[in-house]
This record gives sequence, structure tokens and C-alpha cells, in this order.
Amino acid sequence: MKQEVQAIQEAISEFTRWQLVVLGALIVLGGLYIWQMNISATRGFLMHDLERDIHSLSIENERAQLEVARLQSVESVSNRVQMLGLTKVETIDYIQTGDSTFALR
Repeated sequence: MKQEVQAIQEAISEFTRWQLVVLGALIVLGGLYIWQMNISATRGFLMHDLERDIHSLSIENERAQLEVARLQSVESVSNRVQMLGLTKVETIDYIQTGDSTFALR
């Protein structure tokens, strides 16, 4: 009878050890899973922020290109020429001296 009780206690002890090993493994795996999900969620938020930045920068770039086109238009250049008091060149005379060429108005 004593041997049977001792055998039962050993079986329970062995079963309890395996339960602890499995429980420990589940805790470790669960922790790794939560850690991985946290990293994925953080990267998702960062990617969303970067996409939003890309969108706002592309809008800003488009506005800048429109401003450049407006400032390079003939009308804009003509207005700035008048504001600066520049005159139109009728004829250009070139003077050549040695290796250099100069233009006279």
C-alpha cells in the first residue's frame, strides 16, 4: 500500500512538473506574441504618419510648382520688367578683343 501511495505521488509530481513546463512555455510564447503585436502596431502608426507627411509634402510641392509657373509666366515677367524700369534692347553690338567677346548696348 505504501508503495502504491508513493507511486501515485511520483506520478502526480511528474505530471505537475510537465504542467509547470507547459505553463511556462505558454507564458513565454504569449509574452513574445504580445511583444510582436506591439512592434507591428507601432510600425503601423509610424507608417501612417509617414504617409500623411508624404501627402502633405506632395500638396506643398504642387503649390510650389504652381507658384514657379506663375512667376515664370510672360505676364509676370513683363510686370516685373516694368516695375524695375528696364528697357527693351533694340540692337546688340558685339566687340571682340583677343579671346573675349563683350556686348554693348
